[in-house]
Amino acid sequence: MFFTVFTVSFSFAQVDQAYKNKVKQMMQSSGGIEAYDAAISQLFTMYKQQSPEVPEKFWNEFEKEFSSTSMDELVSLLAPVYYRHLTAQDLDKIIAFYATPAGKKLSGSQAAITAESMSVGQDWGALLGEKVLKKLKEKGY
Repeated sequence: MFFTVFTVSFSFAQVDQAYKNKVKQMMQSSGGIEAYDAAISQLFTMYKQQSPEVPEKFWNEFEKEFSSTSMDELVSLLAPVYYRHLTAQDLDKIIAFYATPAGKKLSGSQAAITAESMSVGQDWGALLGEKVLKKLKEKGY
């Protein structure tokens, strides 16, 4: 337990503000922020459908907490993950890619790709669930 807490604390301590700024810049240039916003919006739509008795006001207020205004918090949480896999120089190159025409096209499409992918993933998950249930019935479970 101590080792886990120490490791997590150490991981967060390693990431300085300059690196966090690069992660945020990369997320902005890649369309990642818009993709997160789209994903959050789609999740809240699903939650609203699953809990129609909950007032719209609750969902609107709660969703605001996850908007781009809380992006610094998200970046702080994600920076250690990026730090374990990418150097600051890697981030610079990724940011440079997103400044190219192909990078701009990808970043401009990222939110739509994420939203459509989530929908496809939900459909695929439902299909997988049906297959599991069918197989369980076939096996007599």
